[in-house]
Amino acid sequence: MLGQRLLRLLYRRVPIPLEYYDGAARRACSRIVVDAGGGTGLLYKRLSGVCMPGYYILLEVDEGLIEGFERDAISDAVVADARRPPLRRARGSTMVLNDALHHIRGWRGSLCAILEPAECIVVHDYNVSTWKGRLLALLEKLLGFPAEFTTPERLAEHLARCGYRVVELEEGFAYTVRACSG
Repeated sequence: MLGQRLLRLLYRRVPIPLEYYDGAARRACSRIVVDAGGGTGLLYKRLSGVCMPGYYILLEVDEGLIEGFERDAISDAVVADARRPPLRRARGSTMVLNDALHHIRGWRGSLCAILEPAECIVVHDYNVSTWKGRLLALLEKLLGFPAEFTTPERLAEHLARCGYRVVELEEGFAYTVRACSG
């Protein structure tokens, strides 16, 4: 798929500033962080400058992206589809989807399964109700990505159906939602 090849090229050849992960890293501070769709694990590098989790798991469907991830005593990488995470719920766990939710084909129908291992979730994505968001969605579709974008409000509704309540919402072209179960 063209989109997947472009994503690999982007992660391997284009230096992504770690500051891009600031918002997600600040909100993900917890005992266990699951970085779903985390590509090469750049969120882990950013977490070390913000707060260090007790354990970090990079969950990525593309084995080619995680090849360069350097595991250590408190981190690991798992090749798996976020729609069926091979993890069980853990106390103090936060799942992060940083620029990843819209890449998960059919996420609306499998959101509750995606959330299963996490007490809290942090989603940083792009708002399709803005003109920039609509343009980005169009470009990603043209490049072969799933591009299943949403608005922060619609995401909050989906999260509520899965038993999560929004505890923080930052809106704009790029938005961040933090929600917790219970």
